[in-house]
Amino acid sequence: MLTRWDPFRDMLAMLGDENTTSRQGDYLLPLDVAENDNDYIVKASLPGVKPDNIDVTYRNGILTISGQTQQEHDVNNEQYHMRERSFGTFRRSISLPGDINPDNIQANFEDGVLKLTLPKSEQAKPKRIPVKGQSHSQQIEGQFNKNQTK
Repeated sequence: MLTRWDPFRDMLAMLGDENTTSRQGDYLLPLDVAENDNDYIVKASLPGVKPDNIDVTYRNGILTISGQTQQEHDVNNEQYHMRERSFGTFRRSISLPGDINPDNIQANFEDGVLKLTLPKSEQAKPKRIPVKGQSHSQQIEGQFNKNQTK
């Protein structure tokens, strides 16, 4: 089986990136990871993958997305000029900062995009802290002289 060369995967392996893992022989699953005040949002492009072939786990701060894509059966008379689509197993694990509420993680798969919403625990959410200052009203004392004119 031929494996497409991925210089970015090789670069990550050389750097020893601890935040991303992928087993050799698998293709690296590209992800987008974003954050707002309440959630982490992870998106993965999985065109042609059926939802039943996707496995998502969250354990000890590590989110893992894995699965398998099926290679199309070749017609004997076809001769490929180019073949770049990846087939086989995929697995991607990332660590997310902060505490996640694992009981409320949501996974939606639509138009080939897996969207995971990982809600932050109450302890991980930013807290607005009111800033108090001294408020003093200044009074100016003086006398008014009715006979004084400008």
